[in-house]
Amino acid sequence: MHSILGPKKCLHFFGFHFFLYFLSINFISFLSHKCRFGGGCMRVGEVMHHAVYVPSSVAVAAAVRVMERENIDSVLVRHGSTIGILTEHDVLRKVVARNLDASHVLAADIMSLPLHTIGRDDPVEEASDLMVKHRIRRLVVVENSLIVGVISAACIAQNIRYLAASRLISSESTLGEFAG
Repeated sequence: MHSILGPKKCLHFFGFHFFLYFLSINFISFLSHKCRFGGGCMRVGEVMHHAVYVPSSVAVAAAVRVMERENIDSVLVRHGSTIGILTEHDVLRKVVARNLDASHVLAADIMSLPLHTIGRDDPVEEASDLMVKHRIRRLVVVENSLIVGVISAACIAQNIRYLAASRLISSESTLGEFAG
């Protein structure tokens, strides 16, 4: 693989992102320990993004333009009564790596199935555990059997500082109640 960063810097760059992902997953476990003891914890609904759909008949190139416009890394694909997910990773592995023309490949042809789901009110730690278990980067978020969003490892990593700070402030105010 050639990169504008060069082969060694490219590897270092991706290694750094893997380190950040690994750190965020472990930090989530640390922050979410209160869930097991009845305290507050980070919920999936706090970090998910809205679900964006494309029809199965849309070309992959058009689906990628939707992802770009919405600033997301995946779209859900409606294929009759089936719903799949199309990710940037799917496009890279199944279209770009095979030198296929993205304007002639349909979203339905490369979407990933089955969907892995998690509840909106479930702890982020559980989402992280499911992602690791299934070796995936995204989960479809459901509430009352309806799809309400998507949570990704990137969503978790982007929101970790904000969520950590809000939990810290919440913990400090709770401790203040006990002291006062």
